[in-house]
Amino acid sequence: MLSSGAVLLALLCCCLALLPSSSALVANPRIASTASVARRTSVLAADATAERKAKLAAFNAEQKAKRAAAAAAPSGKQAPAKSQRAGGTGVDEKALKARKAGLDALKLAAVKVQLALLEQRDALAASVQAKDQAQRAVAEAKAAPSRAVAGARDAVASAKEEVASRVKGELAAAEAKVQGLTDGAKERLGR
Repeated sequence: MLSSGAVLLALLCCCLALLPSSSALVANPRIASTASVARRTSVLAADATAERKAKLAAFNAEQKAKRAAAAAAPSGKQAPAKSQRAGGTGVDEKALKARKAGLDALKLAAVKVQLALLEQRDALAASVQAKDQAQRAVAEAKAAPSRAVAGARDAVASAKEEVASRVKGELAAAEAKVQGLTDGAKERLGR
């Protein structure tokens, strides 16, 4: 009879023989399509959570710092016992260091929150500025024909005024010339 080890080895060989090869898995279009869909799904999920993680990073850091400060802060009942065990030398130095570290972490979290708010404000301002520029460009494009018409109208009016002024000047010169000739003729006739 075969030993138990030999039986187990034979069963393992049978199981390995029944498994498909790696080339068969790659050649199967259904398996390849499923793998592609899984990869795309993971990429989309990562993209969807990226923005949420960025927004929650500052909040999580602040909460973590608050929890660290609360855990490091000594309670009112434990402080006298620690002071007595230390020989009445004052507050526990380790507790003070832990509390200071918690406060420093809280300050750092507050700074990160402020930086995140400033980045959001700058992004919003840039978006508003881009929108205003686009609106101004549209308004200028709409107003360009009316400005061209107004410019042509002003040019025509200026040309009319120039022609009228020139005609008036020529008429005045002609009248003066005629008047001079008339006066000269009268003088000659009077003599």
